[in-house]
Amino acid sequence: MMNVTIDEDAFSGTGITPTPVRVSTSQGSPVGTLVPGESATYNATYTLTFADVNAGHVTNTASVTGTPPNDPAIPSATSEDPTPEDPGNPEKTVVKIIASDLEITKTVDNAVQKVGSPVAFTITVINNGPSDATNVKVDDLLPDGYEYISHQTVTGTYNVGTGVWTIGNLANSSGATITIVADVKTSGNYTNVAEVSATEYDQDPTNNDDDVTVSPTANTSPDVNAGVVNTVIP
Repeated sequence: MMNVTIDEDAFSGTGITPTPVRVSTSQGSPVGTLVPGESATYNATYTLTFADVNAGHVTNTASVTGTPPNDPAIPSATSEDPTPEDPGNPEKTVVKIIASDLEITKTVDNAVQKVGSPVAFTITVINNGPSDATNVKVDDLLPDGYEYISHQTVTGTYNVGTGVWTIGNLANSSGATITIVADVKTSGNYTNVAEVSATEYDQDPTNNDDDVTVSPTANTSPDVNAGVVNTVIP
């Protein structure tokens, strides 16, 4: 077979249509030629776009054409070719794209707090999809400006020693929340950073981390003994 070419008949991707390139043959024939019983491998590389990820899939339809030697009649479906190409129904491949967009937000109930008093950090993770996210975890180790008191969540587990909140799986459009309570110490780092990650490709990494900072103030509780004069009563 001569003049063998691969044609991209239909491609749903929003980027540049890939061009098939031959990378190998089973018997070493030159490009565009296949002897009886020979096979050839072609590769086509494509870079996904955000629009492809949001669509959830890319469809690629390709067909092969060639000219028999001396232009004889093309063999019928019952000839030596076990899978003859049907011009009316070329080969189609659908690639399902697995990607999510995890978004994390972090807030504190009191951004200005007295030393020795508690603050509550609330962390919320939302999966904006389009795919479900697996092995979701948040790294949120309290900095040395705080002393851990407690935490509360209904999703996953929080390791106080490592600061890792293991969420597990998050379906598309679902979320999870944790609240961590800590005392403000007299000195240290008061910027608390949280970062989320998962197994799947994240199409928008700019919303994978968030932080809040508490400004500590002096504890100015009044001295109950201040101004008291002890008078001896005769």
